Amino acid sequence: MMISLGLVLLSKERSESLLQQMALRDVLTGILNRRAILEQFSKDLERSRRENAYLAVAMVDIDHFKQINDVHGHLAGDEVICHCVNHLTERLRHSDSIGRYGGEEFLVLLPGTSPEGAVAVLDQLRASLAETPAQFGDASIAVRISIGVCSVMPDDGDTTASLLAWADAALYEAKGLGRNTLRLAQPCRLRSAAPFSEIPQTTESS
Repeated sequence: MMISLGLVLLSKERSESLLQQMALRDVLTGILNRRAILEQFSKDLERSRRENAYLAVAMVDIDHFKQINDVHGHLAGDEVICHCVNHLTERLRHSDSIGRYGGEEFLVLLPGTSPEGAVAVLDQLRASLAETPAQFGDASIAVRISIGVCSVMPDDGDTTASLLAWADAALYEAKGLGRNTLRLAQPCRLRSAAPFSEIPQTTESS
């Protein structure tokens, strides 16, 4: 009787743990959902502040996603999202995190990564994804992304909201440059005269 009760309780604990894990995951892609990636962001920010280490925050958006849905259908759009996520997660470090922030927008966290390192890693991911189309039935669908990134050694004045704002502004700048490109934001407290760094740009409308 005691053994049976123990098995029931163990099964219940496992079920509750599974449900908790599922509540933190995006249903389509399996990566962290918006709530979970923001919670991870808070943890990474506090750790970087304590250790006086860099934290890179990137907003990634799939270019012309509405056009993909309009031309190929919403199921194809889902496949493009999954293809993009798989491409990124396979190439990120174990210490990095990625979450679905919006429909076709993702938040990527790169602890211990300097501005130069973040640009190198993320721009390589952008370029390699552009060379790897998604497959949906007989259709080969080109996938392009725009990226806005902010990398700082956070102090007490930095918050998840402020760093997100900088990364989002850099993403908006990348979109304005023609998409399929990356922009690196420099927070005002570091370079008030130049909010975005001048890095080589690769633009392509698609």
